[in-house]
Amino acid sequence: MTSVRSLLQQSNGNEWLPNLGLVLLLLIASCSTPKKVIPPSQPVPPKTESKPEVFNPTTGKYETATPANTRVDTIIWKDSGKEPYIQDKSNNPVGSKNDPGHRYRISLLLPLSDEDIGKDMSTEGSEKYFHYYAGVKMGAEKIKDSLFSVDINIIDLKPSMAALNNILKDPKVATSDLILGPLRRDQISETAKFAREKNILMAAPWNSFRTIENLSANYILLKASLPTHCETLAKYIMSQNKFNDICLVGREKSTALMNYFENEFQRLNNGVPVMIARSTVKDDFKFSDDYKYLDTTKSVYVVTEYEEPDVVFNFLRHLNQMRKTKEITVIGMPSWLDYSRDFMSLFSQLKVVISSSTFVDINSDNVIAFRKSFFQEYQNFPLKEAYEGYDAIIYLSKMLNEFGKGFNYYGDVHTYSGISTDYKLEKVIEANTPVDDRLNANNIECIENKALYLLRYDQFRFNKIQ
Repeated sequence: MTSVRSLLQQSNGNEWLPNLGLVLLLLIASCSTPKKVIPPSQPVPPKTESKPEVFNPTTGKYETATPANTRVDTIIWKDSGKEPYIQDKSNNPVGSKNDPGHRYRISLLLPLSDEDIGKDMSTEGSEKYFHYYAGVKMGAEKIKDSLFSVDINIIDLKPSMAALNNILKDPKVATSDLILGPLRRDQISETAKFAREKNILMAAPWNSFRTIENLSANYILLKASLPTHCETLAKYIMSQNKFNDICLVGREKSTALMNYFENEFQRLNNGVPVMIARSTVKDDFKFSDDYKYLDTTKSVYVVTEYEEPDVVFNFLRHLNQMRKTKEITVIGMPSWLDYSRDFMSLFSQLKVVISSSTFVDINSDNVIAFRKSFFQEYQNFPLKEAYEGYDAIIYLSKMLNEFGKGFNYYGDVHTYSGISTDYKLEKVIEANTPVDDRLNANNIECIENKALYLLRYDQFRFNKIQ
């Protein structure tokens, strides 16, 4: 017989343990977790609407407001006929920006004729003013797609006063909202007088004279004046150097400009007088190879010459000889930006720094696009005047459409950056004017764009100082 192993586990004598486990399991399953008993909700009492009450002065009690005991008092204000305690002395003209049907008219007076071009012009003759005209045309095309309502009347202005007087009689000019130009100093003064009398804005795009007659709040300088350049340069010099590092260089005829620099240094020194070294030569100095008249101990030389390039060249040549191996910095004038390539080697060796109202950054995407468009249109690369004309017409059109003919009063708070020119208009007020009268428009000498770039000559061109 075959024997088979049993698969049942043998009892060990503790059979009550499985039964006990089963009992406990049944007890746990039959019990649940305790639950919170929530009493039945009480009914919400009906909402009673509170009625407004008014005070009855007769009974001395508050009563429910009714139409009979409620009355609305109306105060009727009357003009007392007296002057207000606080008066607006600005006399700012009201702009017409809220008149969507108004088309602003700009008359541009350009010296485009080749005849009678004086020696005070650049070596390009009138070419740079043709470039300005081309830039204006490109700017006008740019704003065609905008909501600006502007008509531009371009006039070829001869250099004589008779030609200007005839143009000012033209009804298109006499009814302009803004006159842009002219160029010559005598014509600027006469146009400023005309603009003041006819209450027409006038913007000077090329010259920045603040010493002409007939100045008024209607006269706008689109380029900073020479005093403003001095202020900017003096501030830069003092951020880098001490007073005893500086020497002012120039001829006797530039003494007034040296004084202006010295006064600005004193202002930056909290009004404490400062002694700045000077190297001054006579106006007819013959600039021989003897350069001992220049101070050789300083590290910063401010050359206050800007009218005659030959004189500037001689000063720079002597400064370069004088310094030998010593590193010096020369502070120059804004007109140096237009000097020929003959100056470039000296500019580089002397680390020349100037200030300028215009700076064309050839690496800027906007400048690259403008150059391309200009070349496609005119088969020529633009001079800096083309950028200036483009920026000016867009800025002036924008300000006219936003603020009307009174935009010159808002230029200090509404700035603009073009592709070559920044605009920040500020009111020029005579320093001796009492503080309380400085908001009066009659005390504003003119309006000036005081935005400037600081440029240092490096890598064969002027670059903006960051």
